[in-house]
Amino acid sequence: MLFVNPDGTTLHPSRITDAFAIYLRRAGLPPIQLRDLRHGTATLTLAAGIEIRTVSAMLRHSSIAVTGLYSSVTTGLAHEAAPTINDAPRARWRGRHGRRTAPQQQR
Repeated sequence: MLFVNPDGTTLHPSRITDAFAIYLRRAGLPPIQLRDLRHGTATLTLAAGIEIRTVSAMLRHSSIAVTGLYSSVTTGLAHEAAPTINDAPRARWRGRHGRRTAPQQQR
């Protein structure tokens, strides 16, 4: 990935990774590497049934074989995980803004 300033000069990679780490920490999320977002995108889009050629083009992989590495995730497991992954940011936001994030136990 290449990130640039408004004047077109390139940003040093550590500026991006440092900022990303700060945003994760502020959001209360576990530390991950920026490239993990690409891995997650590939896995979840393939699990959602998006054609491998489309995913490969979207991620600008050099070949479909590279994208195929992500298809090793069991489709069933990925389908089960997708809703949880999708809901996690909203649940975290609700928790930070005084809303209930989990059902309360009955008395």
